[in-house]
Amino acid sequence: MEALRSFLIPLRGLSDGHHRYEFRVSDSFFDQFEGAPVHAGEFDVVLDLDKRSRLLELDFNIEGKEFTSCDRCLNPIALPVSGTYKLYVKYGEDQEEDADVAFIPEGTDELDVSRFIYEFIALSIPMVKVYDCQDEEEPPCNFEVLEKLEGQDEETEAPDDENNPWSELKKLTDLSKDKK
Repeated sequence: MEALRSFLIPLRGLSDGHHRYEFRVSDSFFDQFEGAPVHAGEFDVVLDLDKRSRLLELDFNIEGKEFTSCDRCLNPIALPVSGTYKLYVKYGEDQEEDADVAFIPEGTDELDVSRFIYEFIALSIPMVKVYDCQDEEEPPCNFEVLEKLEGQDEETEAPDDENNPWSELKKLTDLSKDKK
């Protein structure tokens, strides 16, 4: 866990008001989390912290790229990722469950923000890993695969009416209309 040491924010002696922290997240960061949905990437995280007497307001701004494979053509891509998130940290016992509020015990000396950064990056990753790469100088797309996928749509013929279960249902609805 030594790799996550830089994600500790000292609370003891931190004055009330605004504070800014900047973090660089790379592959070694994700190695610290078991079963991480992100395995390779580079992210810049800017954390604006507003400290008040009984509350911390944390604003996370995430920009970066996940190194993964394209869901469309299967080539390696650098998927652009961005997101902004707000989190409130209150002192005291866990009172009510809320995704936007975290609780820390009274007298906590340090706040570990690595878990929050990990979760917010994971939330920023789109479900479908594709992006409009045509604007890039050298698009990473495998155009051969994309052409085959487009050709496959054209080759697909309409289902044979004799073997189509929907045609049998259509016959039933036609019969009910004729009876009226």
